Amino acid sequence: TARDRTSAPAAAAAAAGALVRSRAVPGAATGPDKKLTNVAGLEADPRVLALYGVQLRGAVGALLGDHTAPRKAQVAVRFPDGTGRPPRPVGGRRWHVDGFRKGEHSAFDLLVGVCLSDVADLDAGNLAVHPGAHATLAGAVRRAARAGRVRDLHYDKEDLGEPTQLRLRAGDVVLAHQKLPHLGVPNHSAAPRLMVYFRLMNKRAVPYDLRHAANSPLLDDVLLPFAAAARARGG
Repeated sequence: TARDRTSAPAAAAAAAGALVRSRAVPGAATGPDKKLTNVAGLEADPRVLALYGVQLRGAVGALLGDHTAPRKAQVAVRFPDGTGRPPRPVGGRRWHVDGFRKGEHSAFDLLVGVCLSDVADLDAGNLAVHPGAHATLAGAVRRAARAGRVRDLHYDKEDLGEPTQLRLRAGDVVLAHQKLPHLGVPNHSAAPRLMVYFRLMNKRAVPYDLRHAANSPLLDDVLLPFAAAARARGG
């Protein structure tokens, strides 16, 4: 995981942030995380897709290589908790990996998160991660995939310890491996936390019909989709 030094264009981040604030409605959670509101109708809005500008595209290209351009985004808002309860330890089993709940072990390659609000404090709806766990879980993912039991990884989770909460500013960008366990922590601040996520795929890493297969080479090498890793290895 890295918070990239290349931020989203300031004007695009400000415009997208204003748009999301105007459309987000508390209590409109539609997914399994009832504290997270995915703002409907903005997934393909040009003002949201504009966050993936030239600078960010270049940074992602240097890491991932030839990749799919985003046609849609997840617009995720975590509203203040509102209960008045103090923050509690998050614990090590609240994480998820995108795709596991649907039985997909390699749904994409790179998660790109663009923060649209300042999240300078802890327990403010922060994106939280378990650094390095995409590698330490690789064996378990491989065994589950070959047994046809990827969904089990979502419902029977290993305790990874307390996660690292990321403190971000509006316009900051987070780049994370698809298999990196992550979560959003409860928001005990007074302001909504706004994030936009793009999920990107290396076009050439493996044939598409092998991406979800039990014998996918993505299960044997978690860095296979990353052009930067191939360059570092001398490939």
